[in-house]
Amino acid sequence: MKADETLAKARAAHQQGRIDAAEKGYLDVLRQQPQHIEALGLLAAIELQSGRAVSAEKHFAKALRINPNSPVLHSNRGLALRALKRNAEALASCERALALRPDYAAAVYNRALILQDLGRHQDALNGYDRVLAMDPRNAKALVNRGLVLQELKHYDDALGAFDRALVVEPNNAETYNNRGTALRNLMRPDEALASFDRAVSLQPDYAMAHYNRGLVLQDLKRPGEAIESYQRAIAYQPDYPAALNNRGLMLRDARRNEDALADFDRALAIDPNYVEALNNRGAILQELHRDDEALEAFTRMLSLQADNEKGYNNRAHAFRGLGRYEEALASYDKATALNPAYAEAQFSAGLSRLLLGQWEKGWQQYEWRWHGRASRRDFTQPLWLGDQPLAGKTILLHAEQGFGDTLQIVRYVNLVADLGAKIILEVQPPLKALMSQFTRCERVIAFGDEIPPFDLHCPLMSLPLAFKTTLETLPRPISYLSADPALVEKWQAKLGPSTQRRIGLVWSGSGEYVNDYNRSILLSEMDKVLTQPFEFISLQKEIRDHDRAALAARPQIRFFGDELTSFAETAALAQCVDLVITVDTAVAHMSAALGRPTWIMLKVEPDWRWLLHRPDSVWYPTATLFRQKKGGDWPQVIDEIAAKLAGEF
Repeated sequence: MKADETLAKARAAHQQGRIDAAEKGYLDVLRQQPQHIEALGLLAAIELQSGRAVSAEKHFAKALRINPNSPVLHSNRGLALRALKRNAEALASCERALALRPDYAAAVYNRALILQDLGRHQDALNGYDRVLAMDPRNAKALVNRGLVLQELKHYDDALGAFDRALVVEPNNAETYNNRGTALRNLMRPDEALASFDRAVSLQPDYAMAHYNRGLVLQDLKRPGEAIESYQRAIAYQPDYPAALNNRGLMLRDARRNEDALADFDRALAIDPNYVEALNNRGAILQELHRDDEALEAFTRMLSLQADNEKGYNNRAHAFRGLGRYEEALASYDKATALNPAYAEAQFSAGLSRLLLGQWEKGWQQYEWRWHGRASRRDFTQPLWLGDQPLAGKTILLHAEQGFGDTLQIVRYVNLVADLGAKIILEVQPPLKALMSQFTRCERVIAFGDEIPPFDLHCPLMSLPLAFKTTLETLPRPISYLSADPALVEKWQAKLGPSTQRRIGLVWSGSGEYVNDYNRSILLSEMDKVLTQPFEFISLQKEIRDHDRAALAARPQIRFFGDELTSFAETAALAQCVDLVITVDTAVAHMSAALGRPTWIMLKVEPDWRWLLHRPDSVWYPTATLFRQKKGGDWPQVIDEIAAKLAGEF
């Protein structure tokens, strides 16, 4: 068959979408006429569409040696060079096409694509606008214009471009996906979700749209559906590291830590240099008390990004988990050297210094809690941090964190009063009755009460800084709270005569506390204590669902639940027992502040206030500390308490 007949049949096959037949035909033509420029150009176009950019560029270049003045060949070679990431050459090729034919829309469009890849967004935008001036219904130019506008954070204009593209091509799944991203960036999550839903209804196997749908479901606080959407993305594209990483994050939030770790591992198997997945893997390993492996993950992360301040901060967390506190401080300091305004690292370094007893700088860095950790009160009156006289002034001392923090730091009220100040003390409502015993306060009020006029204010947790507290100057009275005698009498009558020594128990704290899973234990884990010959009094108001059956099966524990309507009631009940055994929660502070013998169970990396290694508390003379020796090992702590009860109590 002659070359012309073969070419005609190949072109017909190409137009019909029979690509293999077309390619075979073009190759047959070239075997007959190796310099056949049309066959070279069409063969190169097929190779480019098939992802064979190297071969395509080779054939476009050969064709241009035959006809160096073809704008079509220069423009198409530019696309092949773009696919090969040779963008400077690609741009030059498109510009050569435009020099030959300035109104060649395809070359203008291809040049804009390359400029977009090069990050020259305004130049790319100008290019797409030029294409649209020639062809207002060019859907591809509209979509890419929208993508450039998204890069420039012009989300409203991007949305307009995608909507115009959908008028031209109303069933384009990719455009609906891009539109959804613009709506998400505009914080219109419900509309974004509808757009992603439309994308996956048009193309059910569209993995990226399922992934983006998962992102917006996360925004909408619908974690179960988000996980399902990420699962669909992974089902359609198993090598999708971002979807695996995000599903891992959602599984971590659901406390499915082993499943989350598996997802991060899969993401890293696909992309070993995926920094975010390395960071998340390290975080989940810490939660699993595998701090040595966490340290390896963060160290690997920093080998890829040596200037990653987050990596240094998280590596410091891992050092802390391993008890390597000085190395932790060095890593925090590296993070803050890279970014002095990095609040989390500054605050975490402060906590570490407080834990180590380095209180002078620790209290200063603790003030970084206002940058994301705590909500600063917006008072017009000045903040007092010990820097001006208080005589004759009225100062508002206000609680700001948990019940335990308030109970611990109200010891400073009398020190403030000694400076001649009139004090208004504002606390959480359940603490108001107990705190009303502070006779040196003008008023004790609860959150939500009207605040009387005042001159200065100080958050309670800033008082140690204001008084420049050191281990030597810490106010450490045997007790600074007392129970209401009338309430104590009421509880003694309710408890009745005692034939055994009474022990108050607290085995879990508030589930709202972010680290509660590390400090609380199951009631069933305390059986070595509960089998000893004592009368046990629950000082907990709430019982978690997973503990209800255990409580019902242990009649030796007396539980009063809703009768503990305030901390004043709990304090009175605590006054009726001989010993309080508790995890690190508010009752630990209340009991010790009452001067009651208090045994406190601590996780391996304790809260800053308990310092390290010592069995006593610098804050509470009547407290004894029982510390985990390794993460999660509560049986070891329970064994020590049981032995001490049997031998000494």
